Amino acid sequence: MEKRLPLFFLLSFLALLVFYREPPETESATGNQTVHTPGALPGEVPAVESVLPATQARPDTEAEPWRETLSLGTSGEPGYYLATFDSRGGVLSELRLGRFYTKNGLDPQQKEDPLNLVQLLSEVNTPSGVQSSLGLHFSTATAASEALVGFPLDQVHWQHEVLEEGGVTVGVQFSHDTGRGLSLTKTLRVQPNSYDLTLDIELRNSIPEWAGRRPRLIFTPALGMPASADDAYYLEPSAGVSWEQDGELEVERQELTIGEQEGESFPPTRGIRWAGMDSKYFAVLARPDAATRGLVSGAGWRSVYDLGWVAEHPIDPQKSLEENKENDPVNGWRHVTCDLDLTAPLPGPDGVSLMRFEIYAGPKSSALLEEHDPSLLSLVDGDLGFFSGIAATLLAILGFFHGILGNWGWSIICLTLTVRLALFPFNRRSQTAMARHAKKMK
Repeated sequence: MEKRLPLFFLLSFLALLVFYREPPETESATGNQTVHTPGALPGEVPAVESVLPATQARPDTEAEPWRETLSLGTSGEPGYYLATFDSRGGVLSELRLGRFYTKNGLDPQQKEDPLNLVQLLSEVNTPSGVQSSLGLHFSTATAASEALVGFPLDQVHWQHEVLEEGGVTVGVQFSHDTGRGLSLTKTLRVQPNSYDLTLDIELRNSIPEWAGRRPRLIFTPALGMPASADDAYYLEPSAGVSWEQDGELEVERQELTIGEQEGESFPPTRGIRWAGMDSKYFAVLARPDAATRGLVSGAGWRSVYDLGWVAEHPIDPQKSLEENKENDPVNGWRHVTCDLDLTAPLPGPDGVSLMRFEIYAGPKSSALLEEHDPSLLSLVDGDLGFFSGIAATLLAILGFFHGILGNWGWSIICLTLTVRLALFPFNRRSQTAMARHAKKMK
């Protein structure tokens, strides 16, 4: 048994290392709190909070429809994205990550194909309309919101401006005037040579009597993240939130459960540090800055019904129910997302109310997450769960040996010897007890 113990520790550590491995850099395998309810199946009342426009005339301030895929950042550098924007709702419909691919062994020409880039986010066609990342709409639960909303923000076409610096496209700015004294601006901008983006949401008000009002906005940071690995033991993707409580960072996540119509609030109503989605290898997380953190009054998760998937997987009337099981329309519940409640006070006629979110959109690497903000490391700790403390200690020792030896193989050998030495007193005592017991048995 003594001889097999070091081998057991070594294999356990290697298994943990393989499970938590990060994708290669060039190619990869891939307050008021409100309960957020999921969307609705066809024929049911949509649960997404917005005013249906059937009886409303489209506003005169509405922009012309626009949809375009843009290259953000510099090709070949971290933070290079292919982003599809849509003026309907002023949203991010799709986001693909440069330098990471859906399969290995691609030739240079295949790497130029956008469909081979890892997809981080996508739009979802739901019974209540198409939903996308960075979606924003007023809650109709308060009178203040009803007076301001006019035509629903997520169903009207916003004005747009493509932002460029030095000949490089770095972002898009959407703006919309509700025609009721309120105008909104959303500006998404990439940061050079990093996986960081900045989203600014600005509110302007021209009616003095409305200054100081706090209408409730529902903000969806990320939606439509696919699984990034074929791993039956790792449930992905998941929606999550992290908050500060008693000086500690807490994390709660909700994994996707296909076929389940669910949704509820996350625990925190204050102190939210980040919210978003992650898969095994990638993450898109929105972090409110210090000033905005006090304006985030809650968070919730919900499952999202995908009409597109249902249309692509029709029931075959010639087959039995069991044979049609995989195409059962209930499996259209195949997305999970999170929403944030924002309660920014409306400014006076000459003022601006600003909410800023720093967004990380990239590989789930501890080093990169910590570089963006140390609070994001709570996501990695949540992945490891019970083993986080053990893994952190072993990885720290392994990193120490690698810093001295510069070779991972020798570092693992040294780690094994260290573990063996640490356990030697316990092993020796166990061997002695077993030897005494063996004599009694004879």
